[in-house]
Amino acid sequence: MSSSISYRARFRRPPRPGRARTGPRSTAGALAVALALVLLAATASPVSALPFQQAAVSSAARVAAQLSTPSSTIKGLTDYNARSDPDGLLGLPGQYIARADFNDSNEISGTVEVFATSSDRARRQQGLGPGAQAAYIWNGRVLLRLFGSPSTWQLQAYRDALNDVYLP
Repeated sequence: MSSSISYRARFRRPPRPGRARTGPRSTAGALAVALALVLLAATASPVSALPFQQAAVSSAARVAAQLSTPSSTIKGLTDYNARSDPDGLLGLPGQYIARADFNDSNEISGTVEVFATSSDRARRQQGLGPGAQAAYIWNGRVLLRLFGSPSTWQLQAYRDALNDVYLP
């Protein structure tokens, strides 16, 4: 009788329910896991003393990202900080506290400026003068400037979208 399975293995009883198998296989597996954890702990590099700085998205970028209308979607978005602001006004007293530029699928570009107060926004809007090159839409502390000759219905769509935006 040539059989590759021993007599003992063929007639071994299965383990009782609720009991773990004991023996060389389970002990070796536990030892291997324990050894791996010890080696991992010994070779792990220490945590850096400097805190991790997470990239923040400005409130203007959050507003711009929500400005998609039924007829257009936001294709590109540039979020500015005090160093990268092209006008150099971000963070100055009475000026905007966040700025983002965007362009949409209808070739309209725009700038979203968020101010600390609505009176700061009104002063900025007066300082810009009449919108010969841009159309202005505002809601509270947010000023939206649209470029690229948007039509009347596109302006209304952006006005509706800005009214639906939540700004904390």
